Amino acid sequence: MISTLVRDEDFRKACKEQKNIDEILLELINHTKHGNYAAAELCAEEIIESIRVIRKMQSIKREHDKLVKLVENLTQQGIEIELIKKYG
Repeated sequence: MISTLVRDEDFRKACKEQKNIDEILLELINHTKHGNYAAAELCAEEIIESIRVIRKMQSIKREHDKLVKLVENLTQQGIEIELIKKYG
């Protein structure tokens, strides 16, 4: 599922963040079961940060997809244009 939400070049990083979420979520559950709410709160903050990273990658993909569509539309209208990707 995540492969359709982020650019190919961000896929590995997104998978890493998703794995981080999954692992920390288990820790969070364990901490709350044992009443260790301070540790649970730290886990929740880490999860939120990973979610923010993935959401940023999603936003980048949406903007990229819009740009690609614009280039395709201009090309169909006979306007020659080249799309140059910036990595980094």
